Amino acid sequence: MDDRLLTTKELCDMLAVSRQAVYKWRQGGMPVAIDNGGRRGRVIRYSWNAVVQWLNSRVQKNGK
Repeated sequence: MDDRLLTTKELCDMLAVSRQAVYKWRQGGMPVAIDNGGRRGRVIRYSWNAVVQWLNSRVQKNGK
């Protein structure tokens, strides 16, 4: 897959997880490609390749 930027919903759909899981992972250090906070809304995008690499590194650390 190309390394396009994904919305939170797209990432959840691709990984078959809830938004809460993604938010928890973000707090745990999951990489975010774009995080523009502001009073008029948020634009958050994730790099598919960076997220997959981060998830794989967590699995390896946990020995699973």
